[in-house]
Amino acid sequence: MELLRKKDIVNIEKIKFLQKKIQVHVKMISGLSQEIYALNKMVGNVKQYHHTNANSFVQSIVDMINSNGLWHGRDELTIDLLKSKSRLADVVAVRDSIIYSLKNFFGMSYASAGNVFLRDHSTAIHACKKIEQQVYLQGINGNHNDLALNYLNYIKKHIDLN
Repeated sequence: MELLRKKDIVNIEKIKFLQKKIQVHVKMISGLSQEIYALNKMVGNVKQYHHTNANSFVQSIVDMINSNGLWHGRDELTIDLLKSKSRLADVVAVRDSIIYSLKNFFGMSYASAGNVFLRDHSTAIHACKKIEQQVYLQGINGNHNDLALNYLNYIKKHIDLN
């Protein structure tokens, strides 16, 4: 086994330091997002969505994506496709963006947001964390582009949050 040079050890330590910093910032963003939601809820700016309303919201997002030519997947975008076990990047990006929207813009619990797509709360938590990480990376590197963020921006416009 090759011995690590001092320079390599320093680089590894720098990487570990940056990893910890990024994790702290993602947690901070998540906390701020929850605080903003709580404040909006106090002043009445948050719509409470229940499962039946969530399905109509999801259908409106699917229709918006299809009608604007935003979907480039090989199958037509449908709610059934989003509820399927598909792990195709396009499908996952739309699903994660909608879960994030249901949780952060409409105050659904992780369990309820995940349930809309036949997923459990841990999947919804993972989806939200992925989106929060991408938002953070976009904040650091202004030209950072991610498929899920693109869909999220269209969703924000659709519900008039921009």
